[in-house]
Amino acid sequence: MVRFLILGLLGLLLGSCSSWQAAQLYREGSLALEKGEFDLAVSDLEAAAALQPDSSEIQNHLGIAYEGSGEIEDARRAFERAVALDCDNASASTNLEALREAHWSRESSLP
Repeated sequence: MVRFLILGLLGLLLGSCSSWQAAQLYREGSLALEKGEFDLAVSDLEAAAALQPDSSEIQNHLGIAYEGSGEIEDARRAFERAVALDCDNASASTNLEALREAHWSRESSLP
């Protein structure tokens, strides 16, 4: 019984640690975005997304970083994932639409 309690507490601790790490990486990636350091932002935000794969905000910022670094397909996928995770994320919806308008003509089939 004590063993299961210890394992449960350890899992809780590790879960909290990964949440803290994801938040820290998200902040660092967002600061890199503000400075125009897109490659650093991609690195930090990819790591944050690996720890918190269901965060619409992280996916949206990752899309911005990808677009800034010229990785348009990755940006599209990140924005689409952000919208899929939270259809009320107006920023992600706006970013996805702007990306599509900037990179794909209305006549072509949009990815």
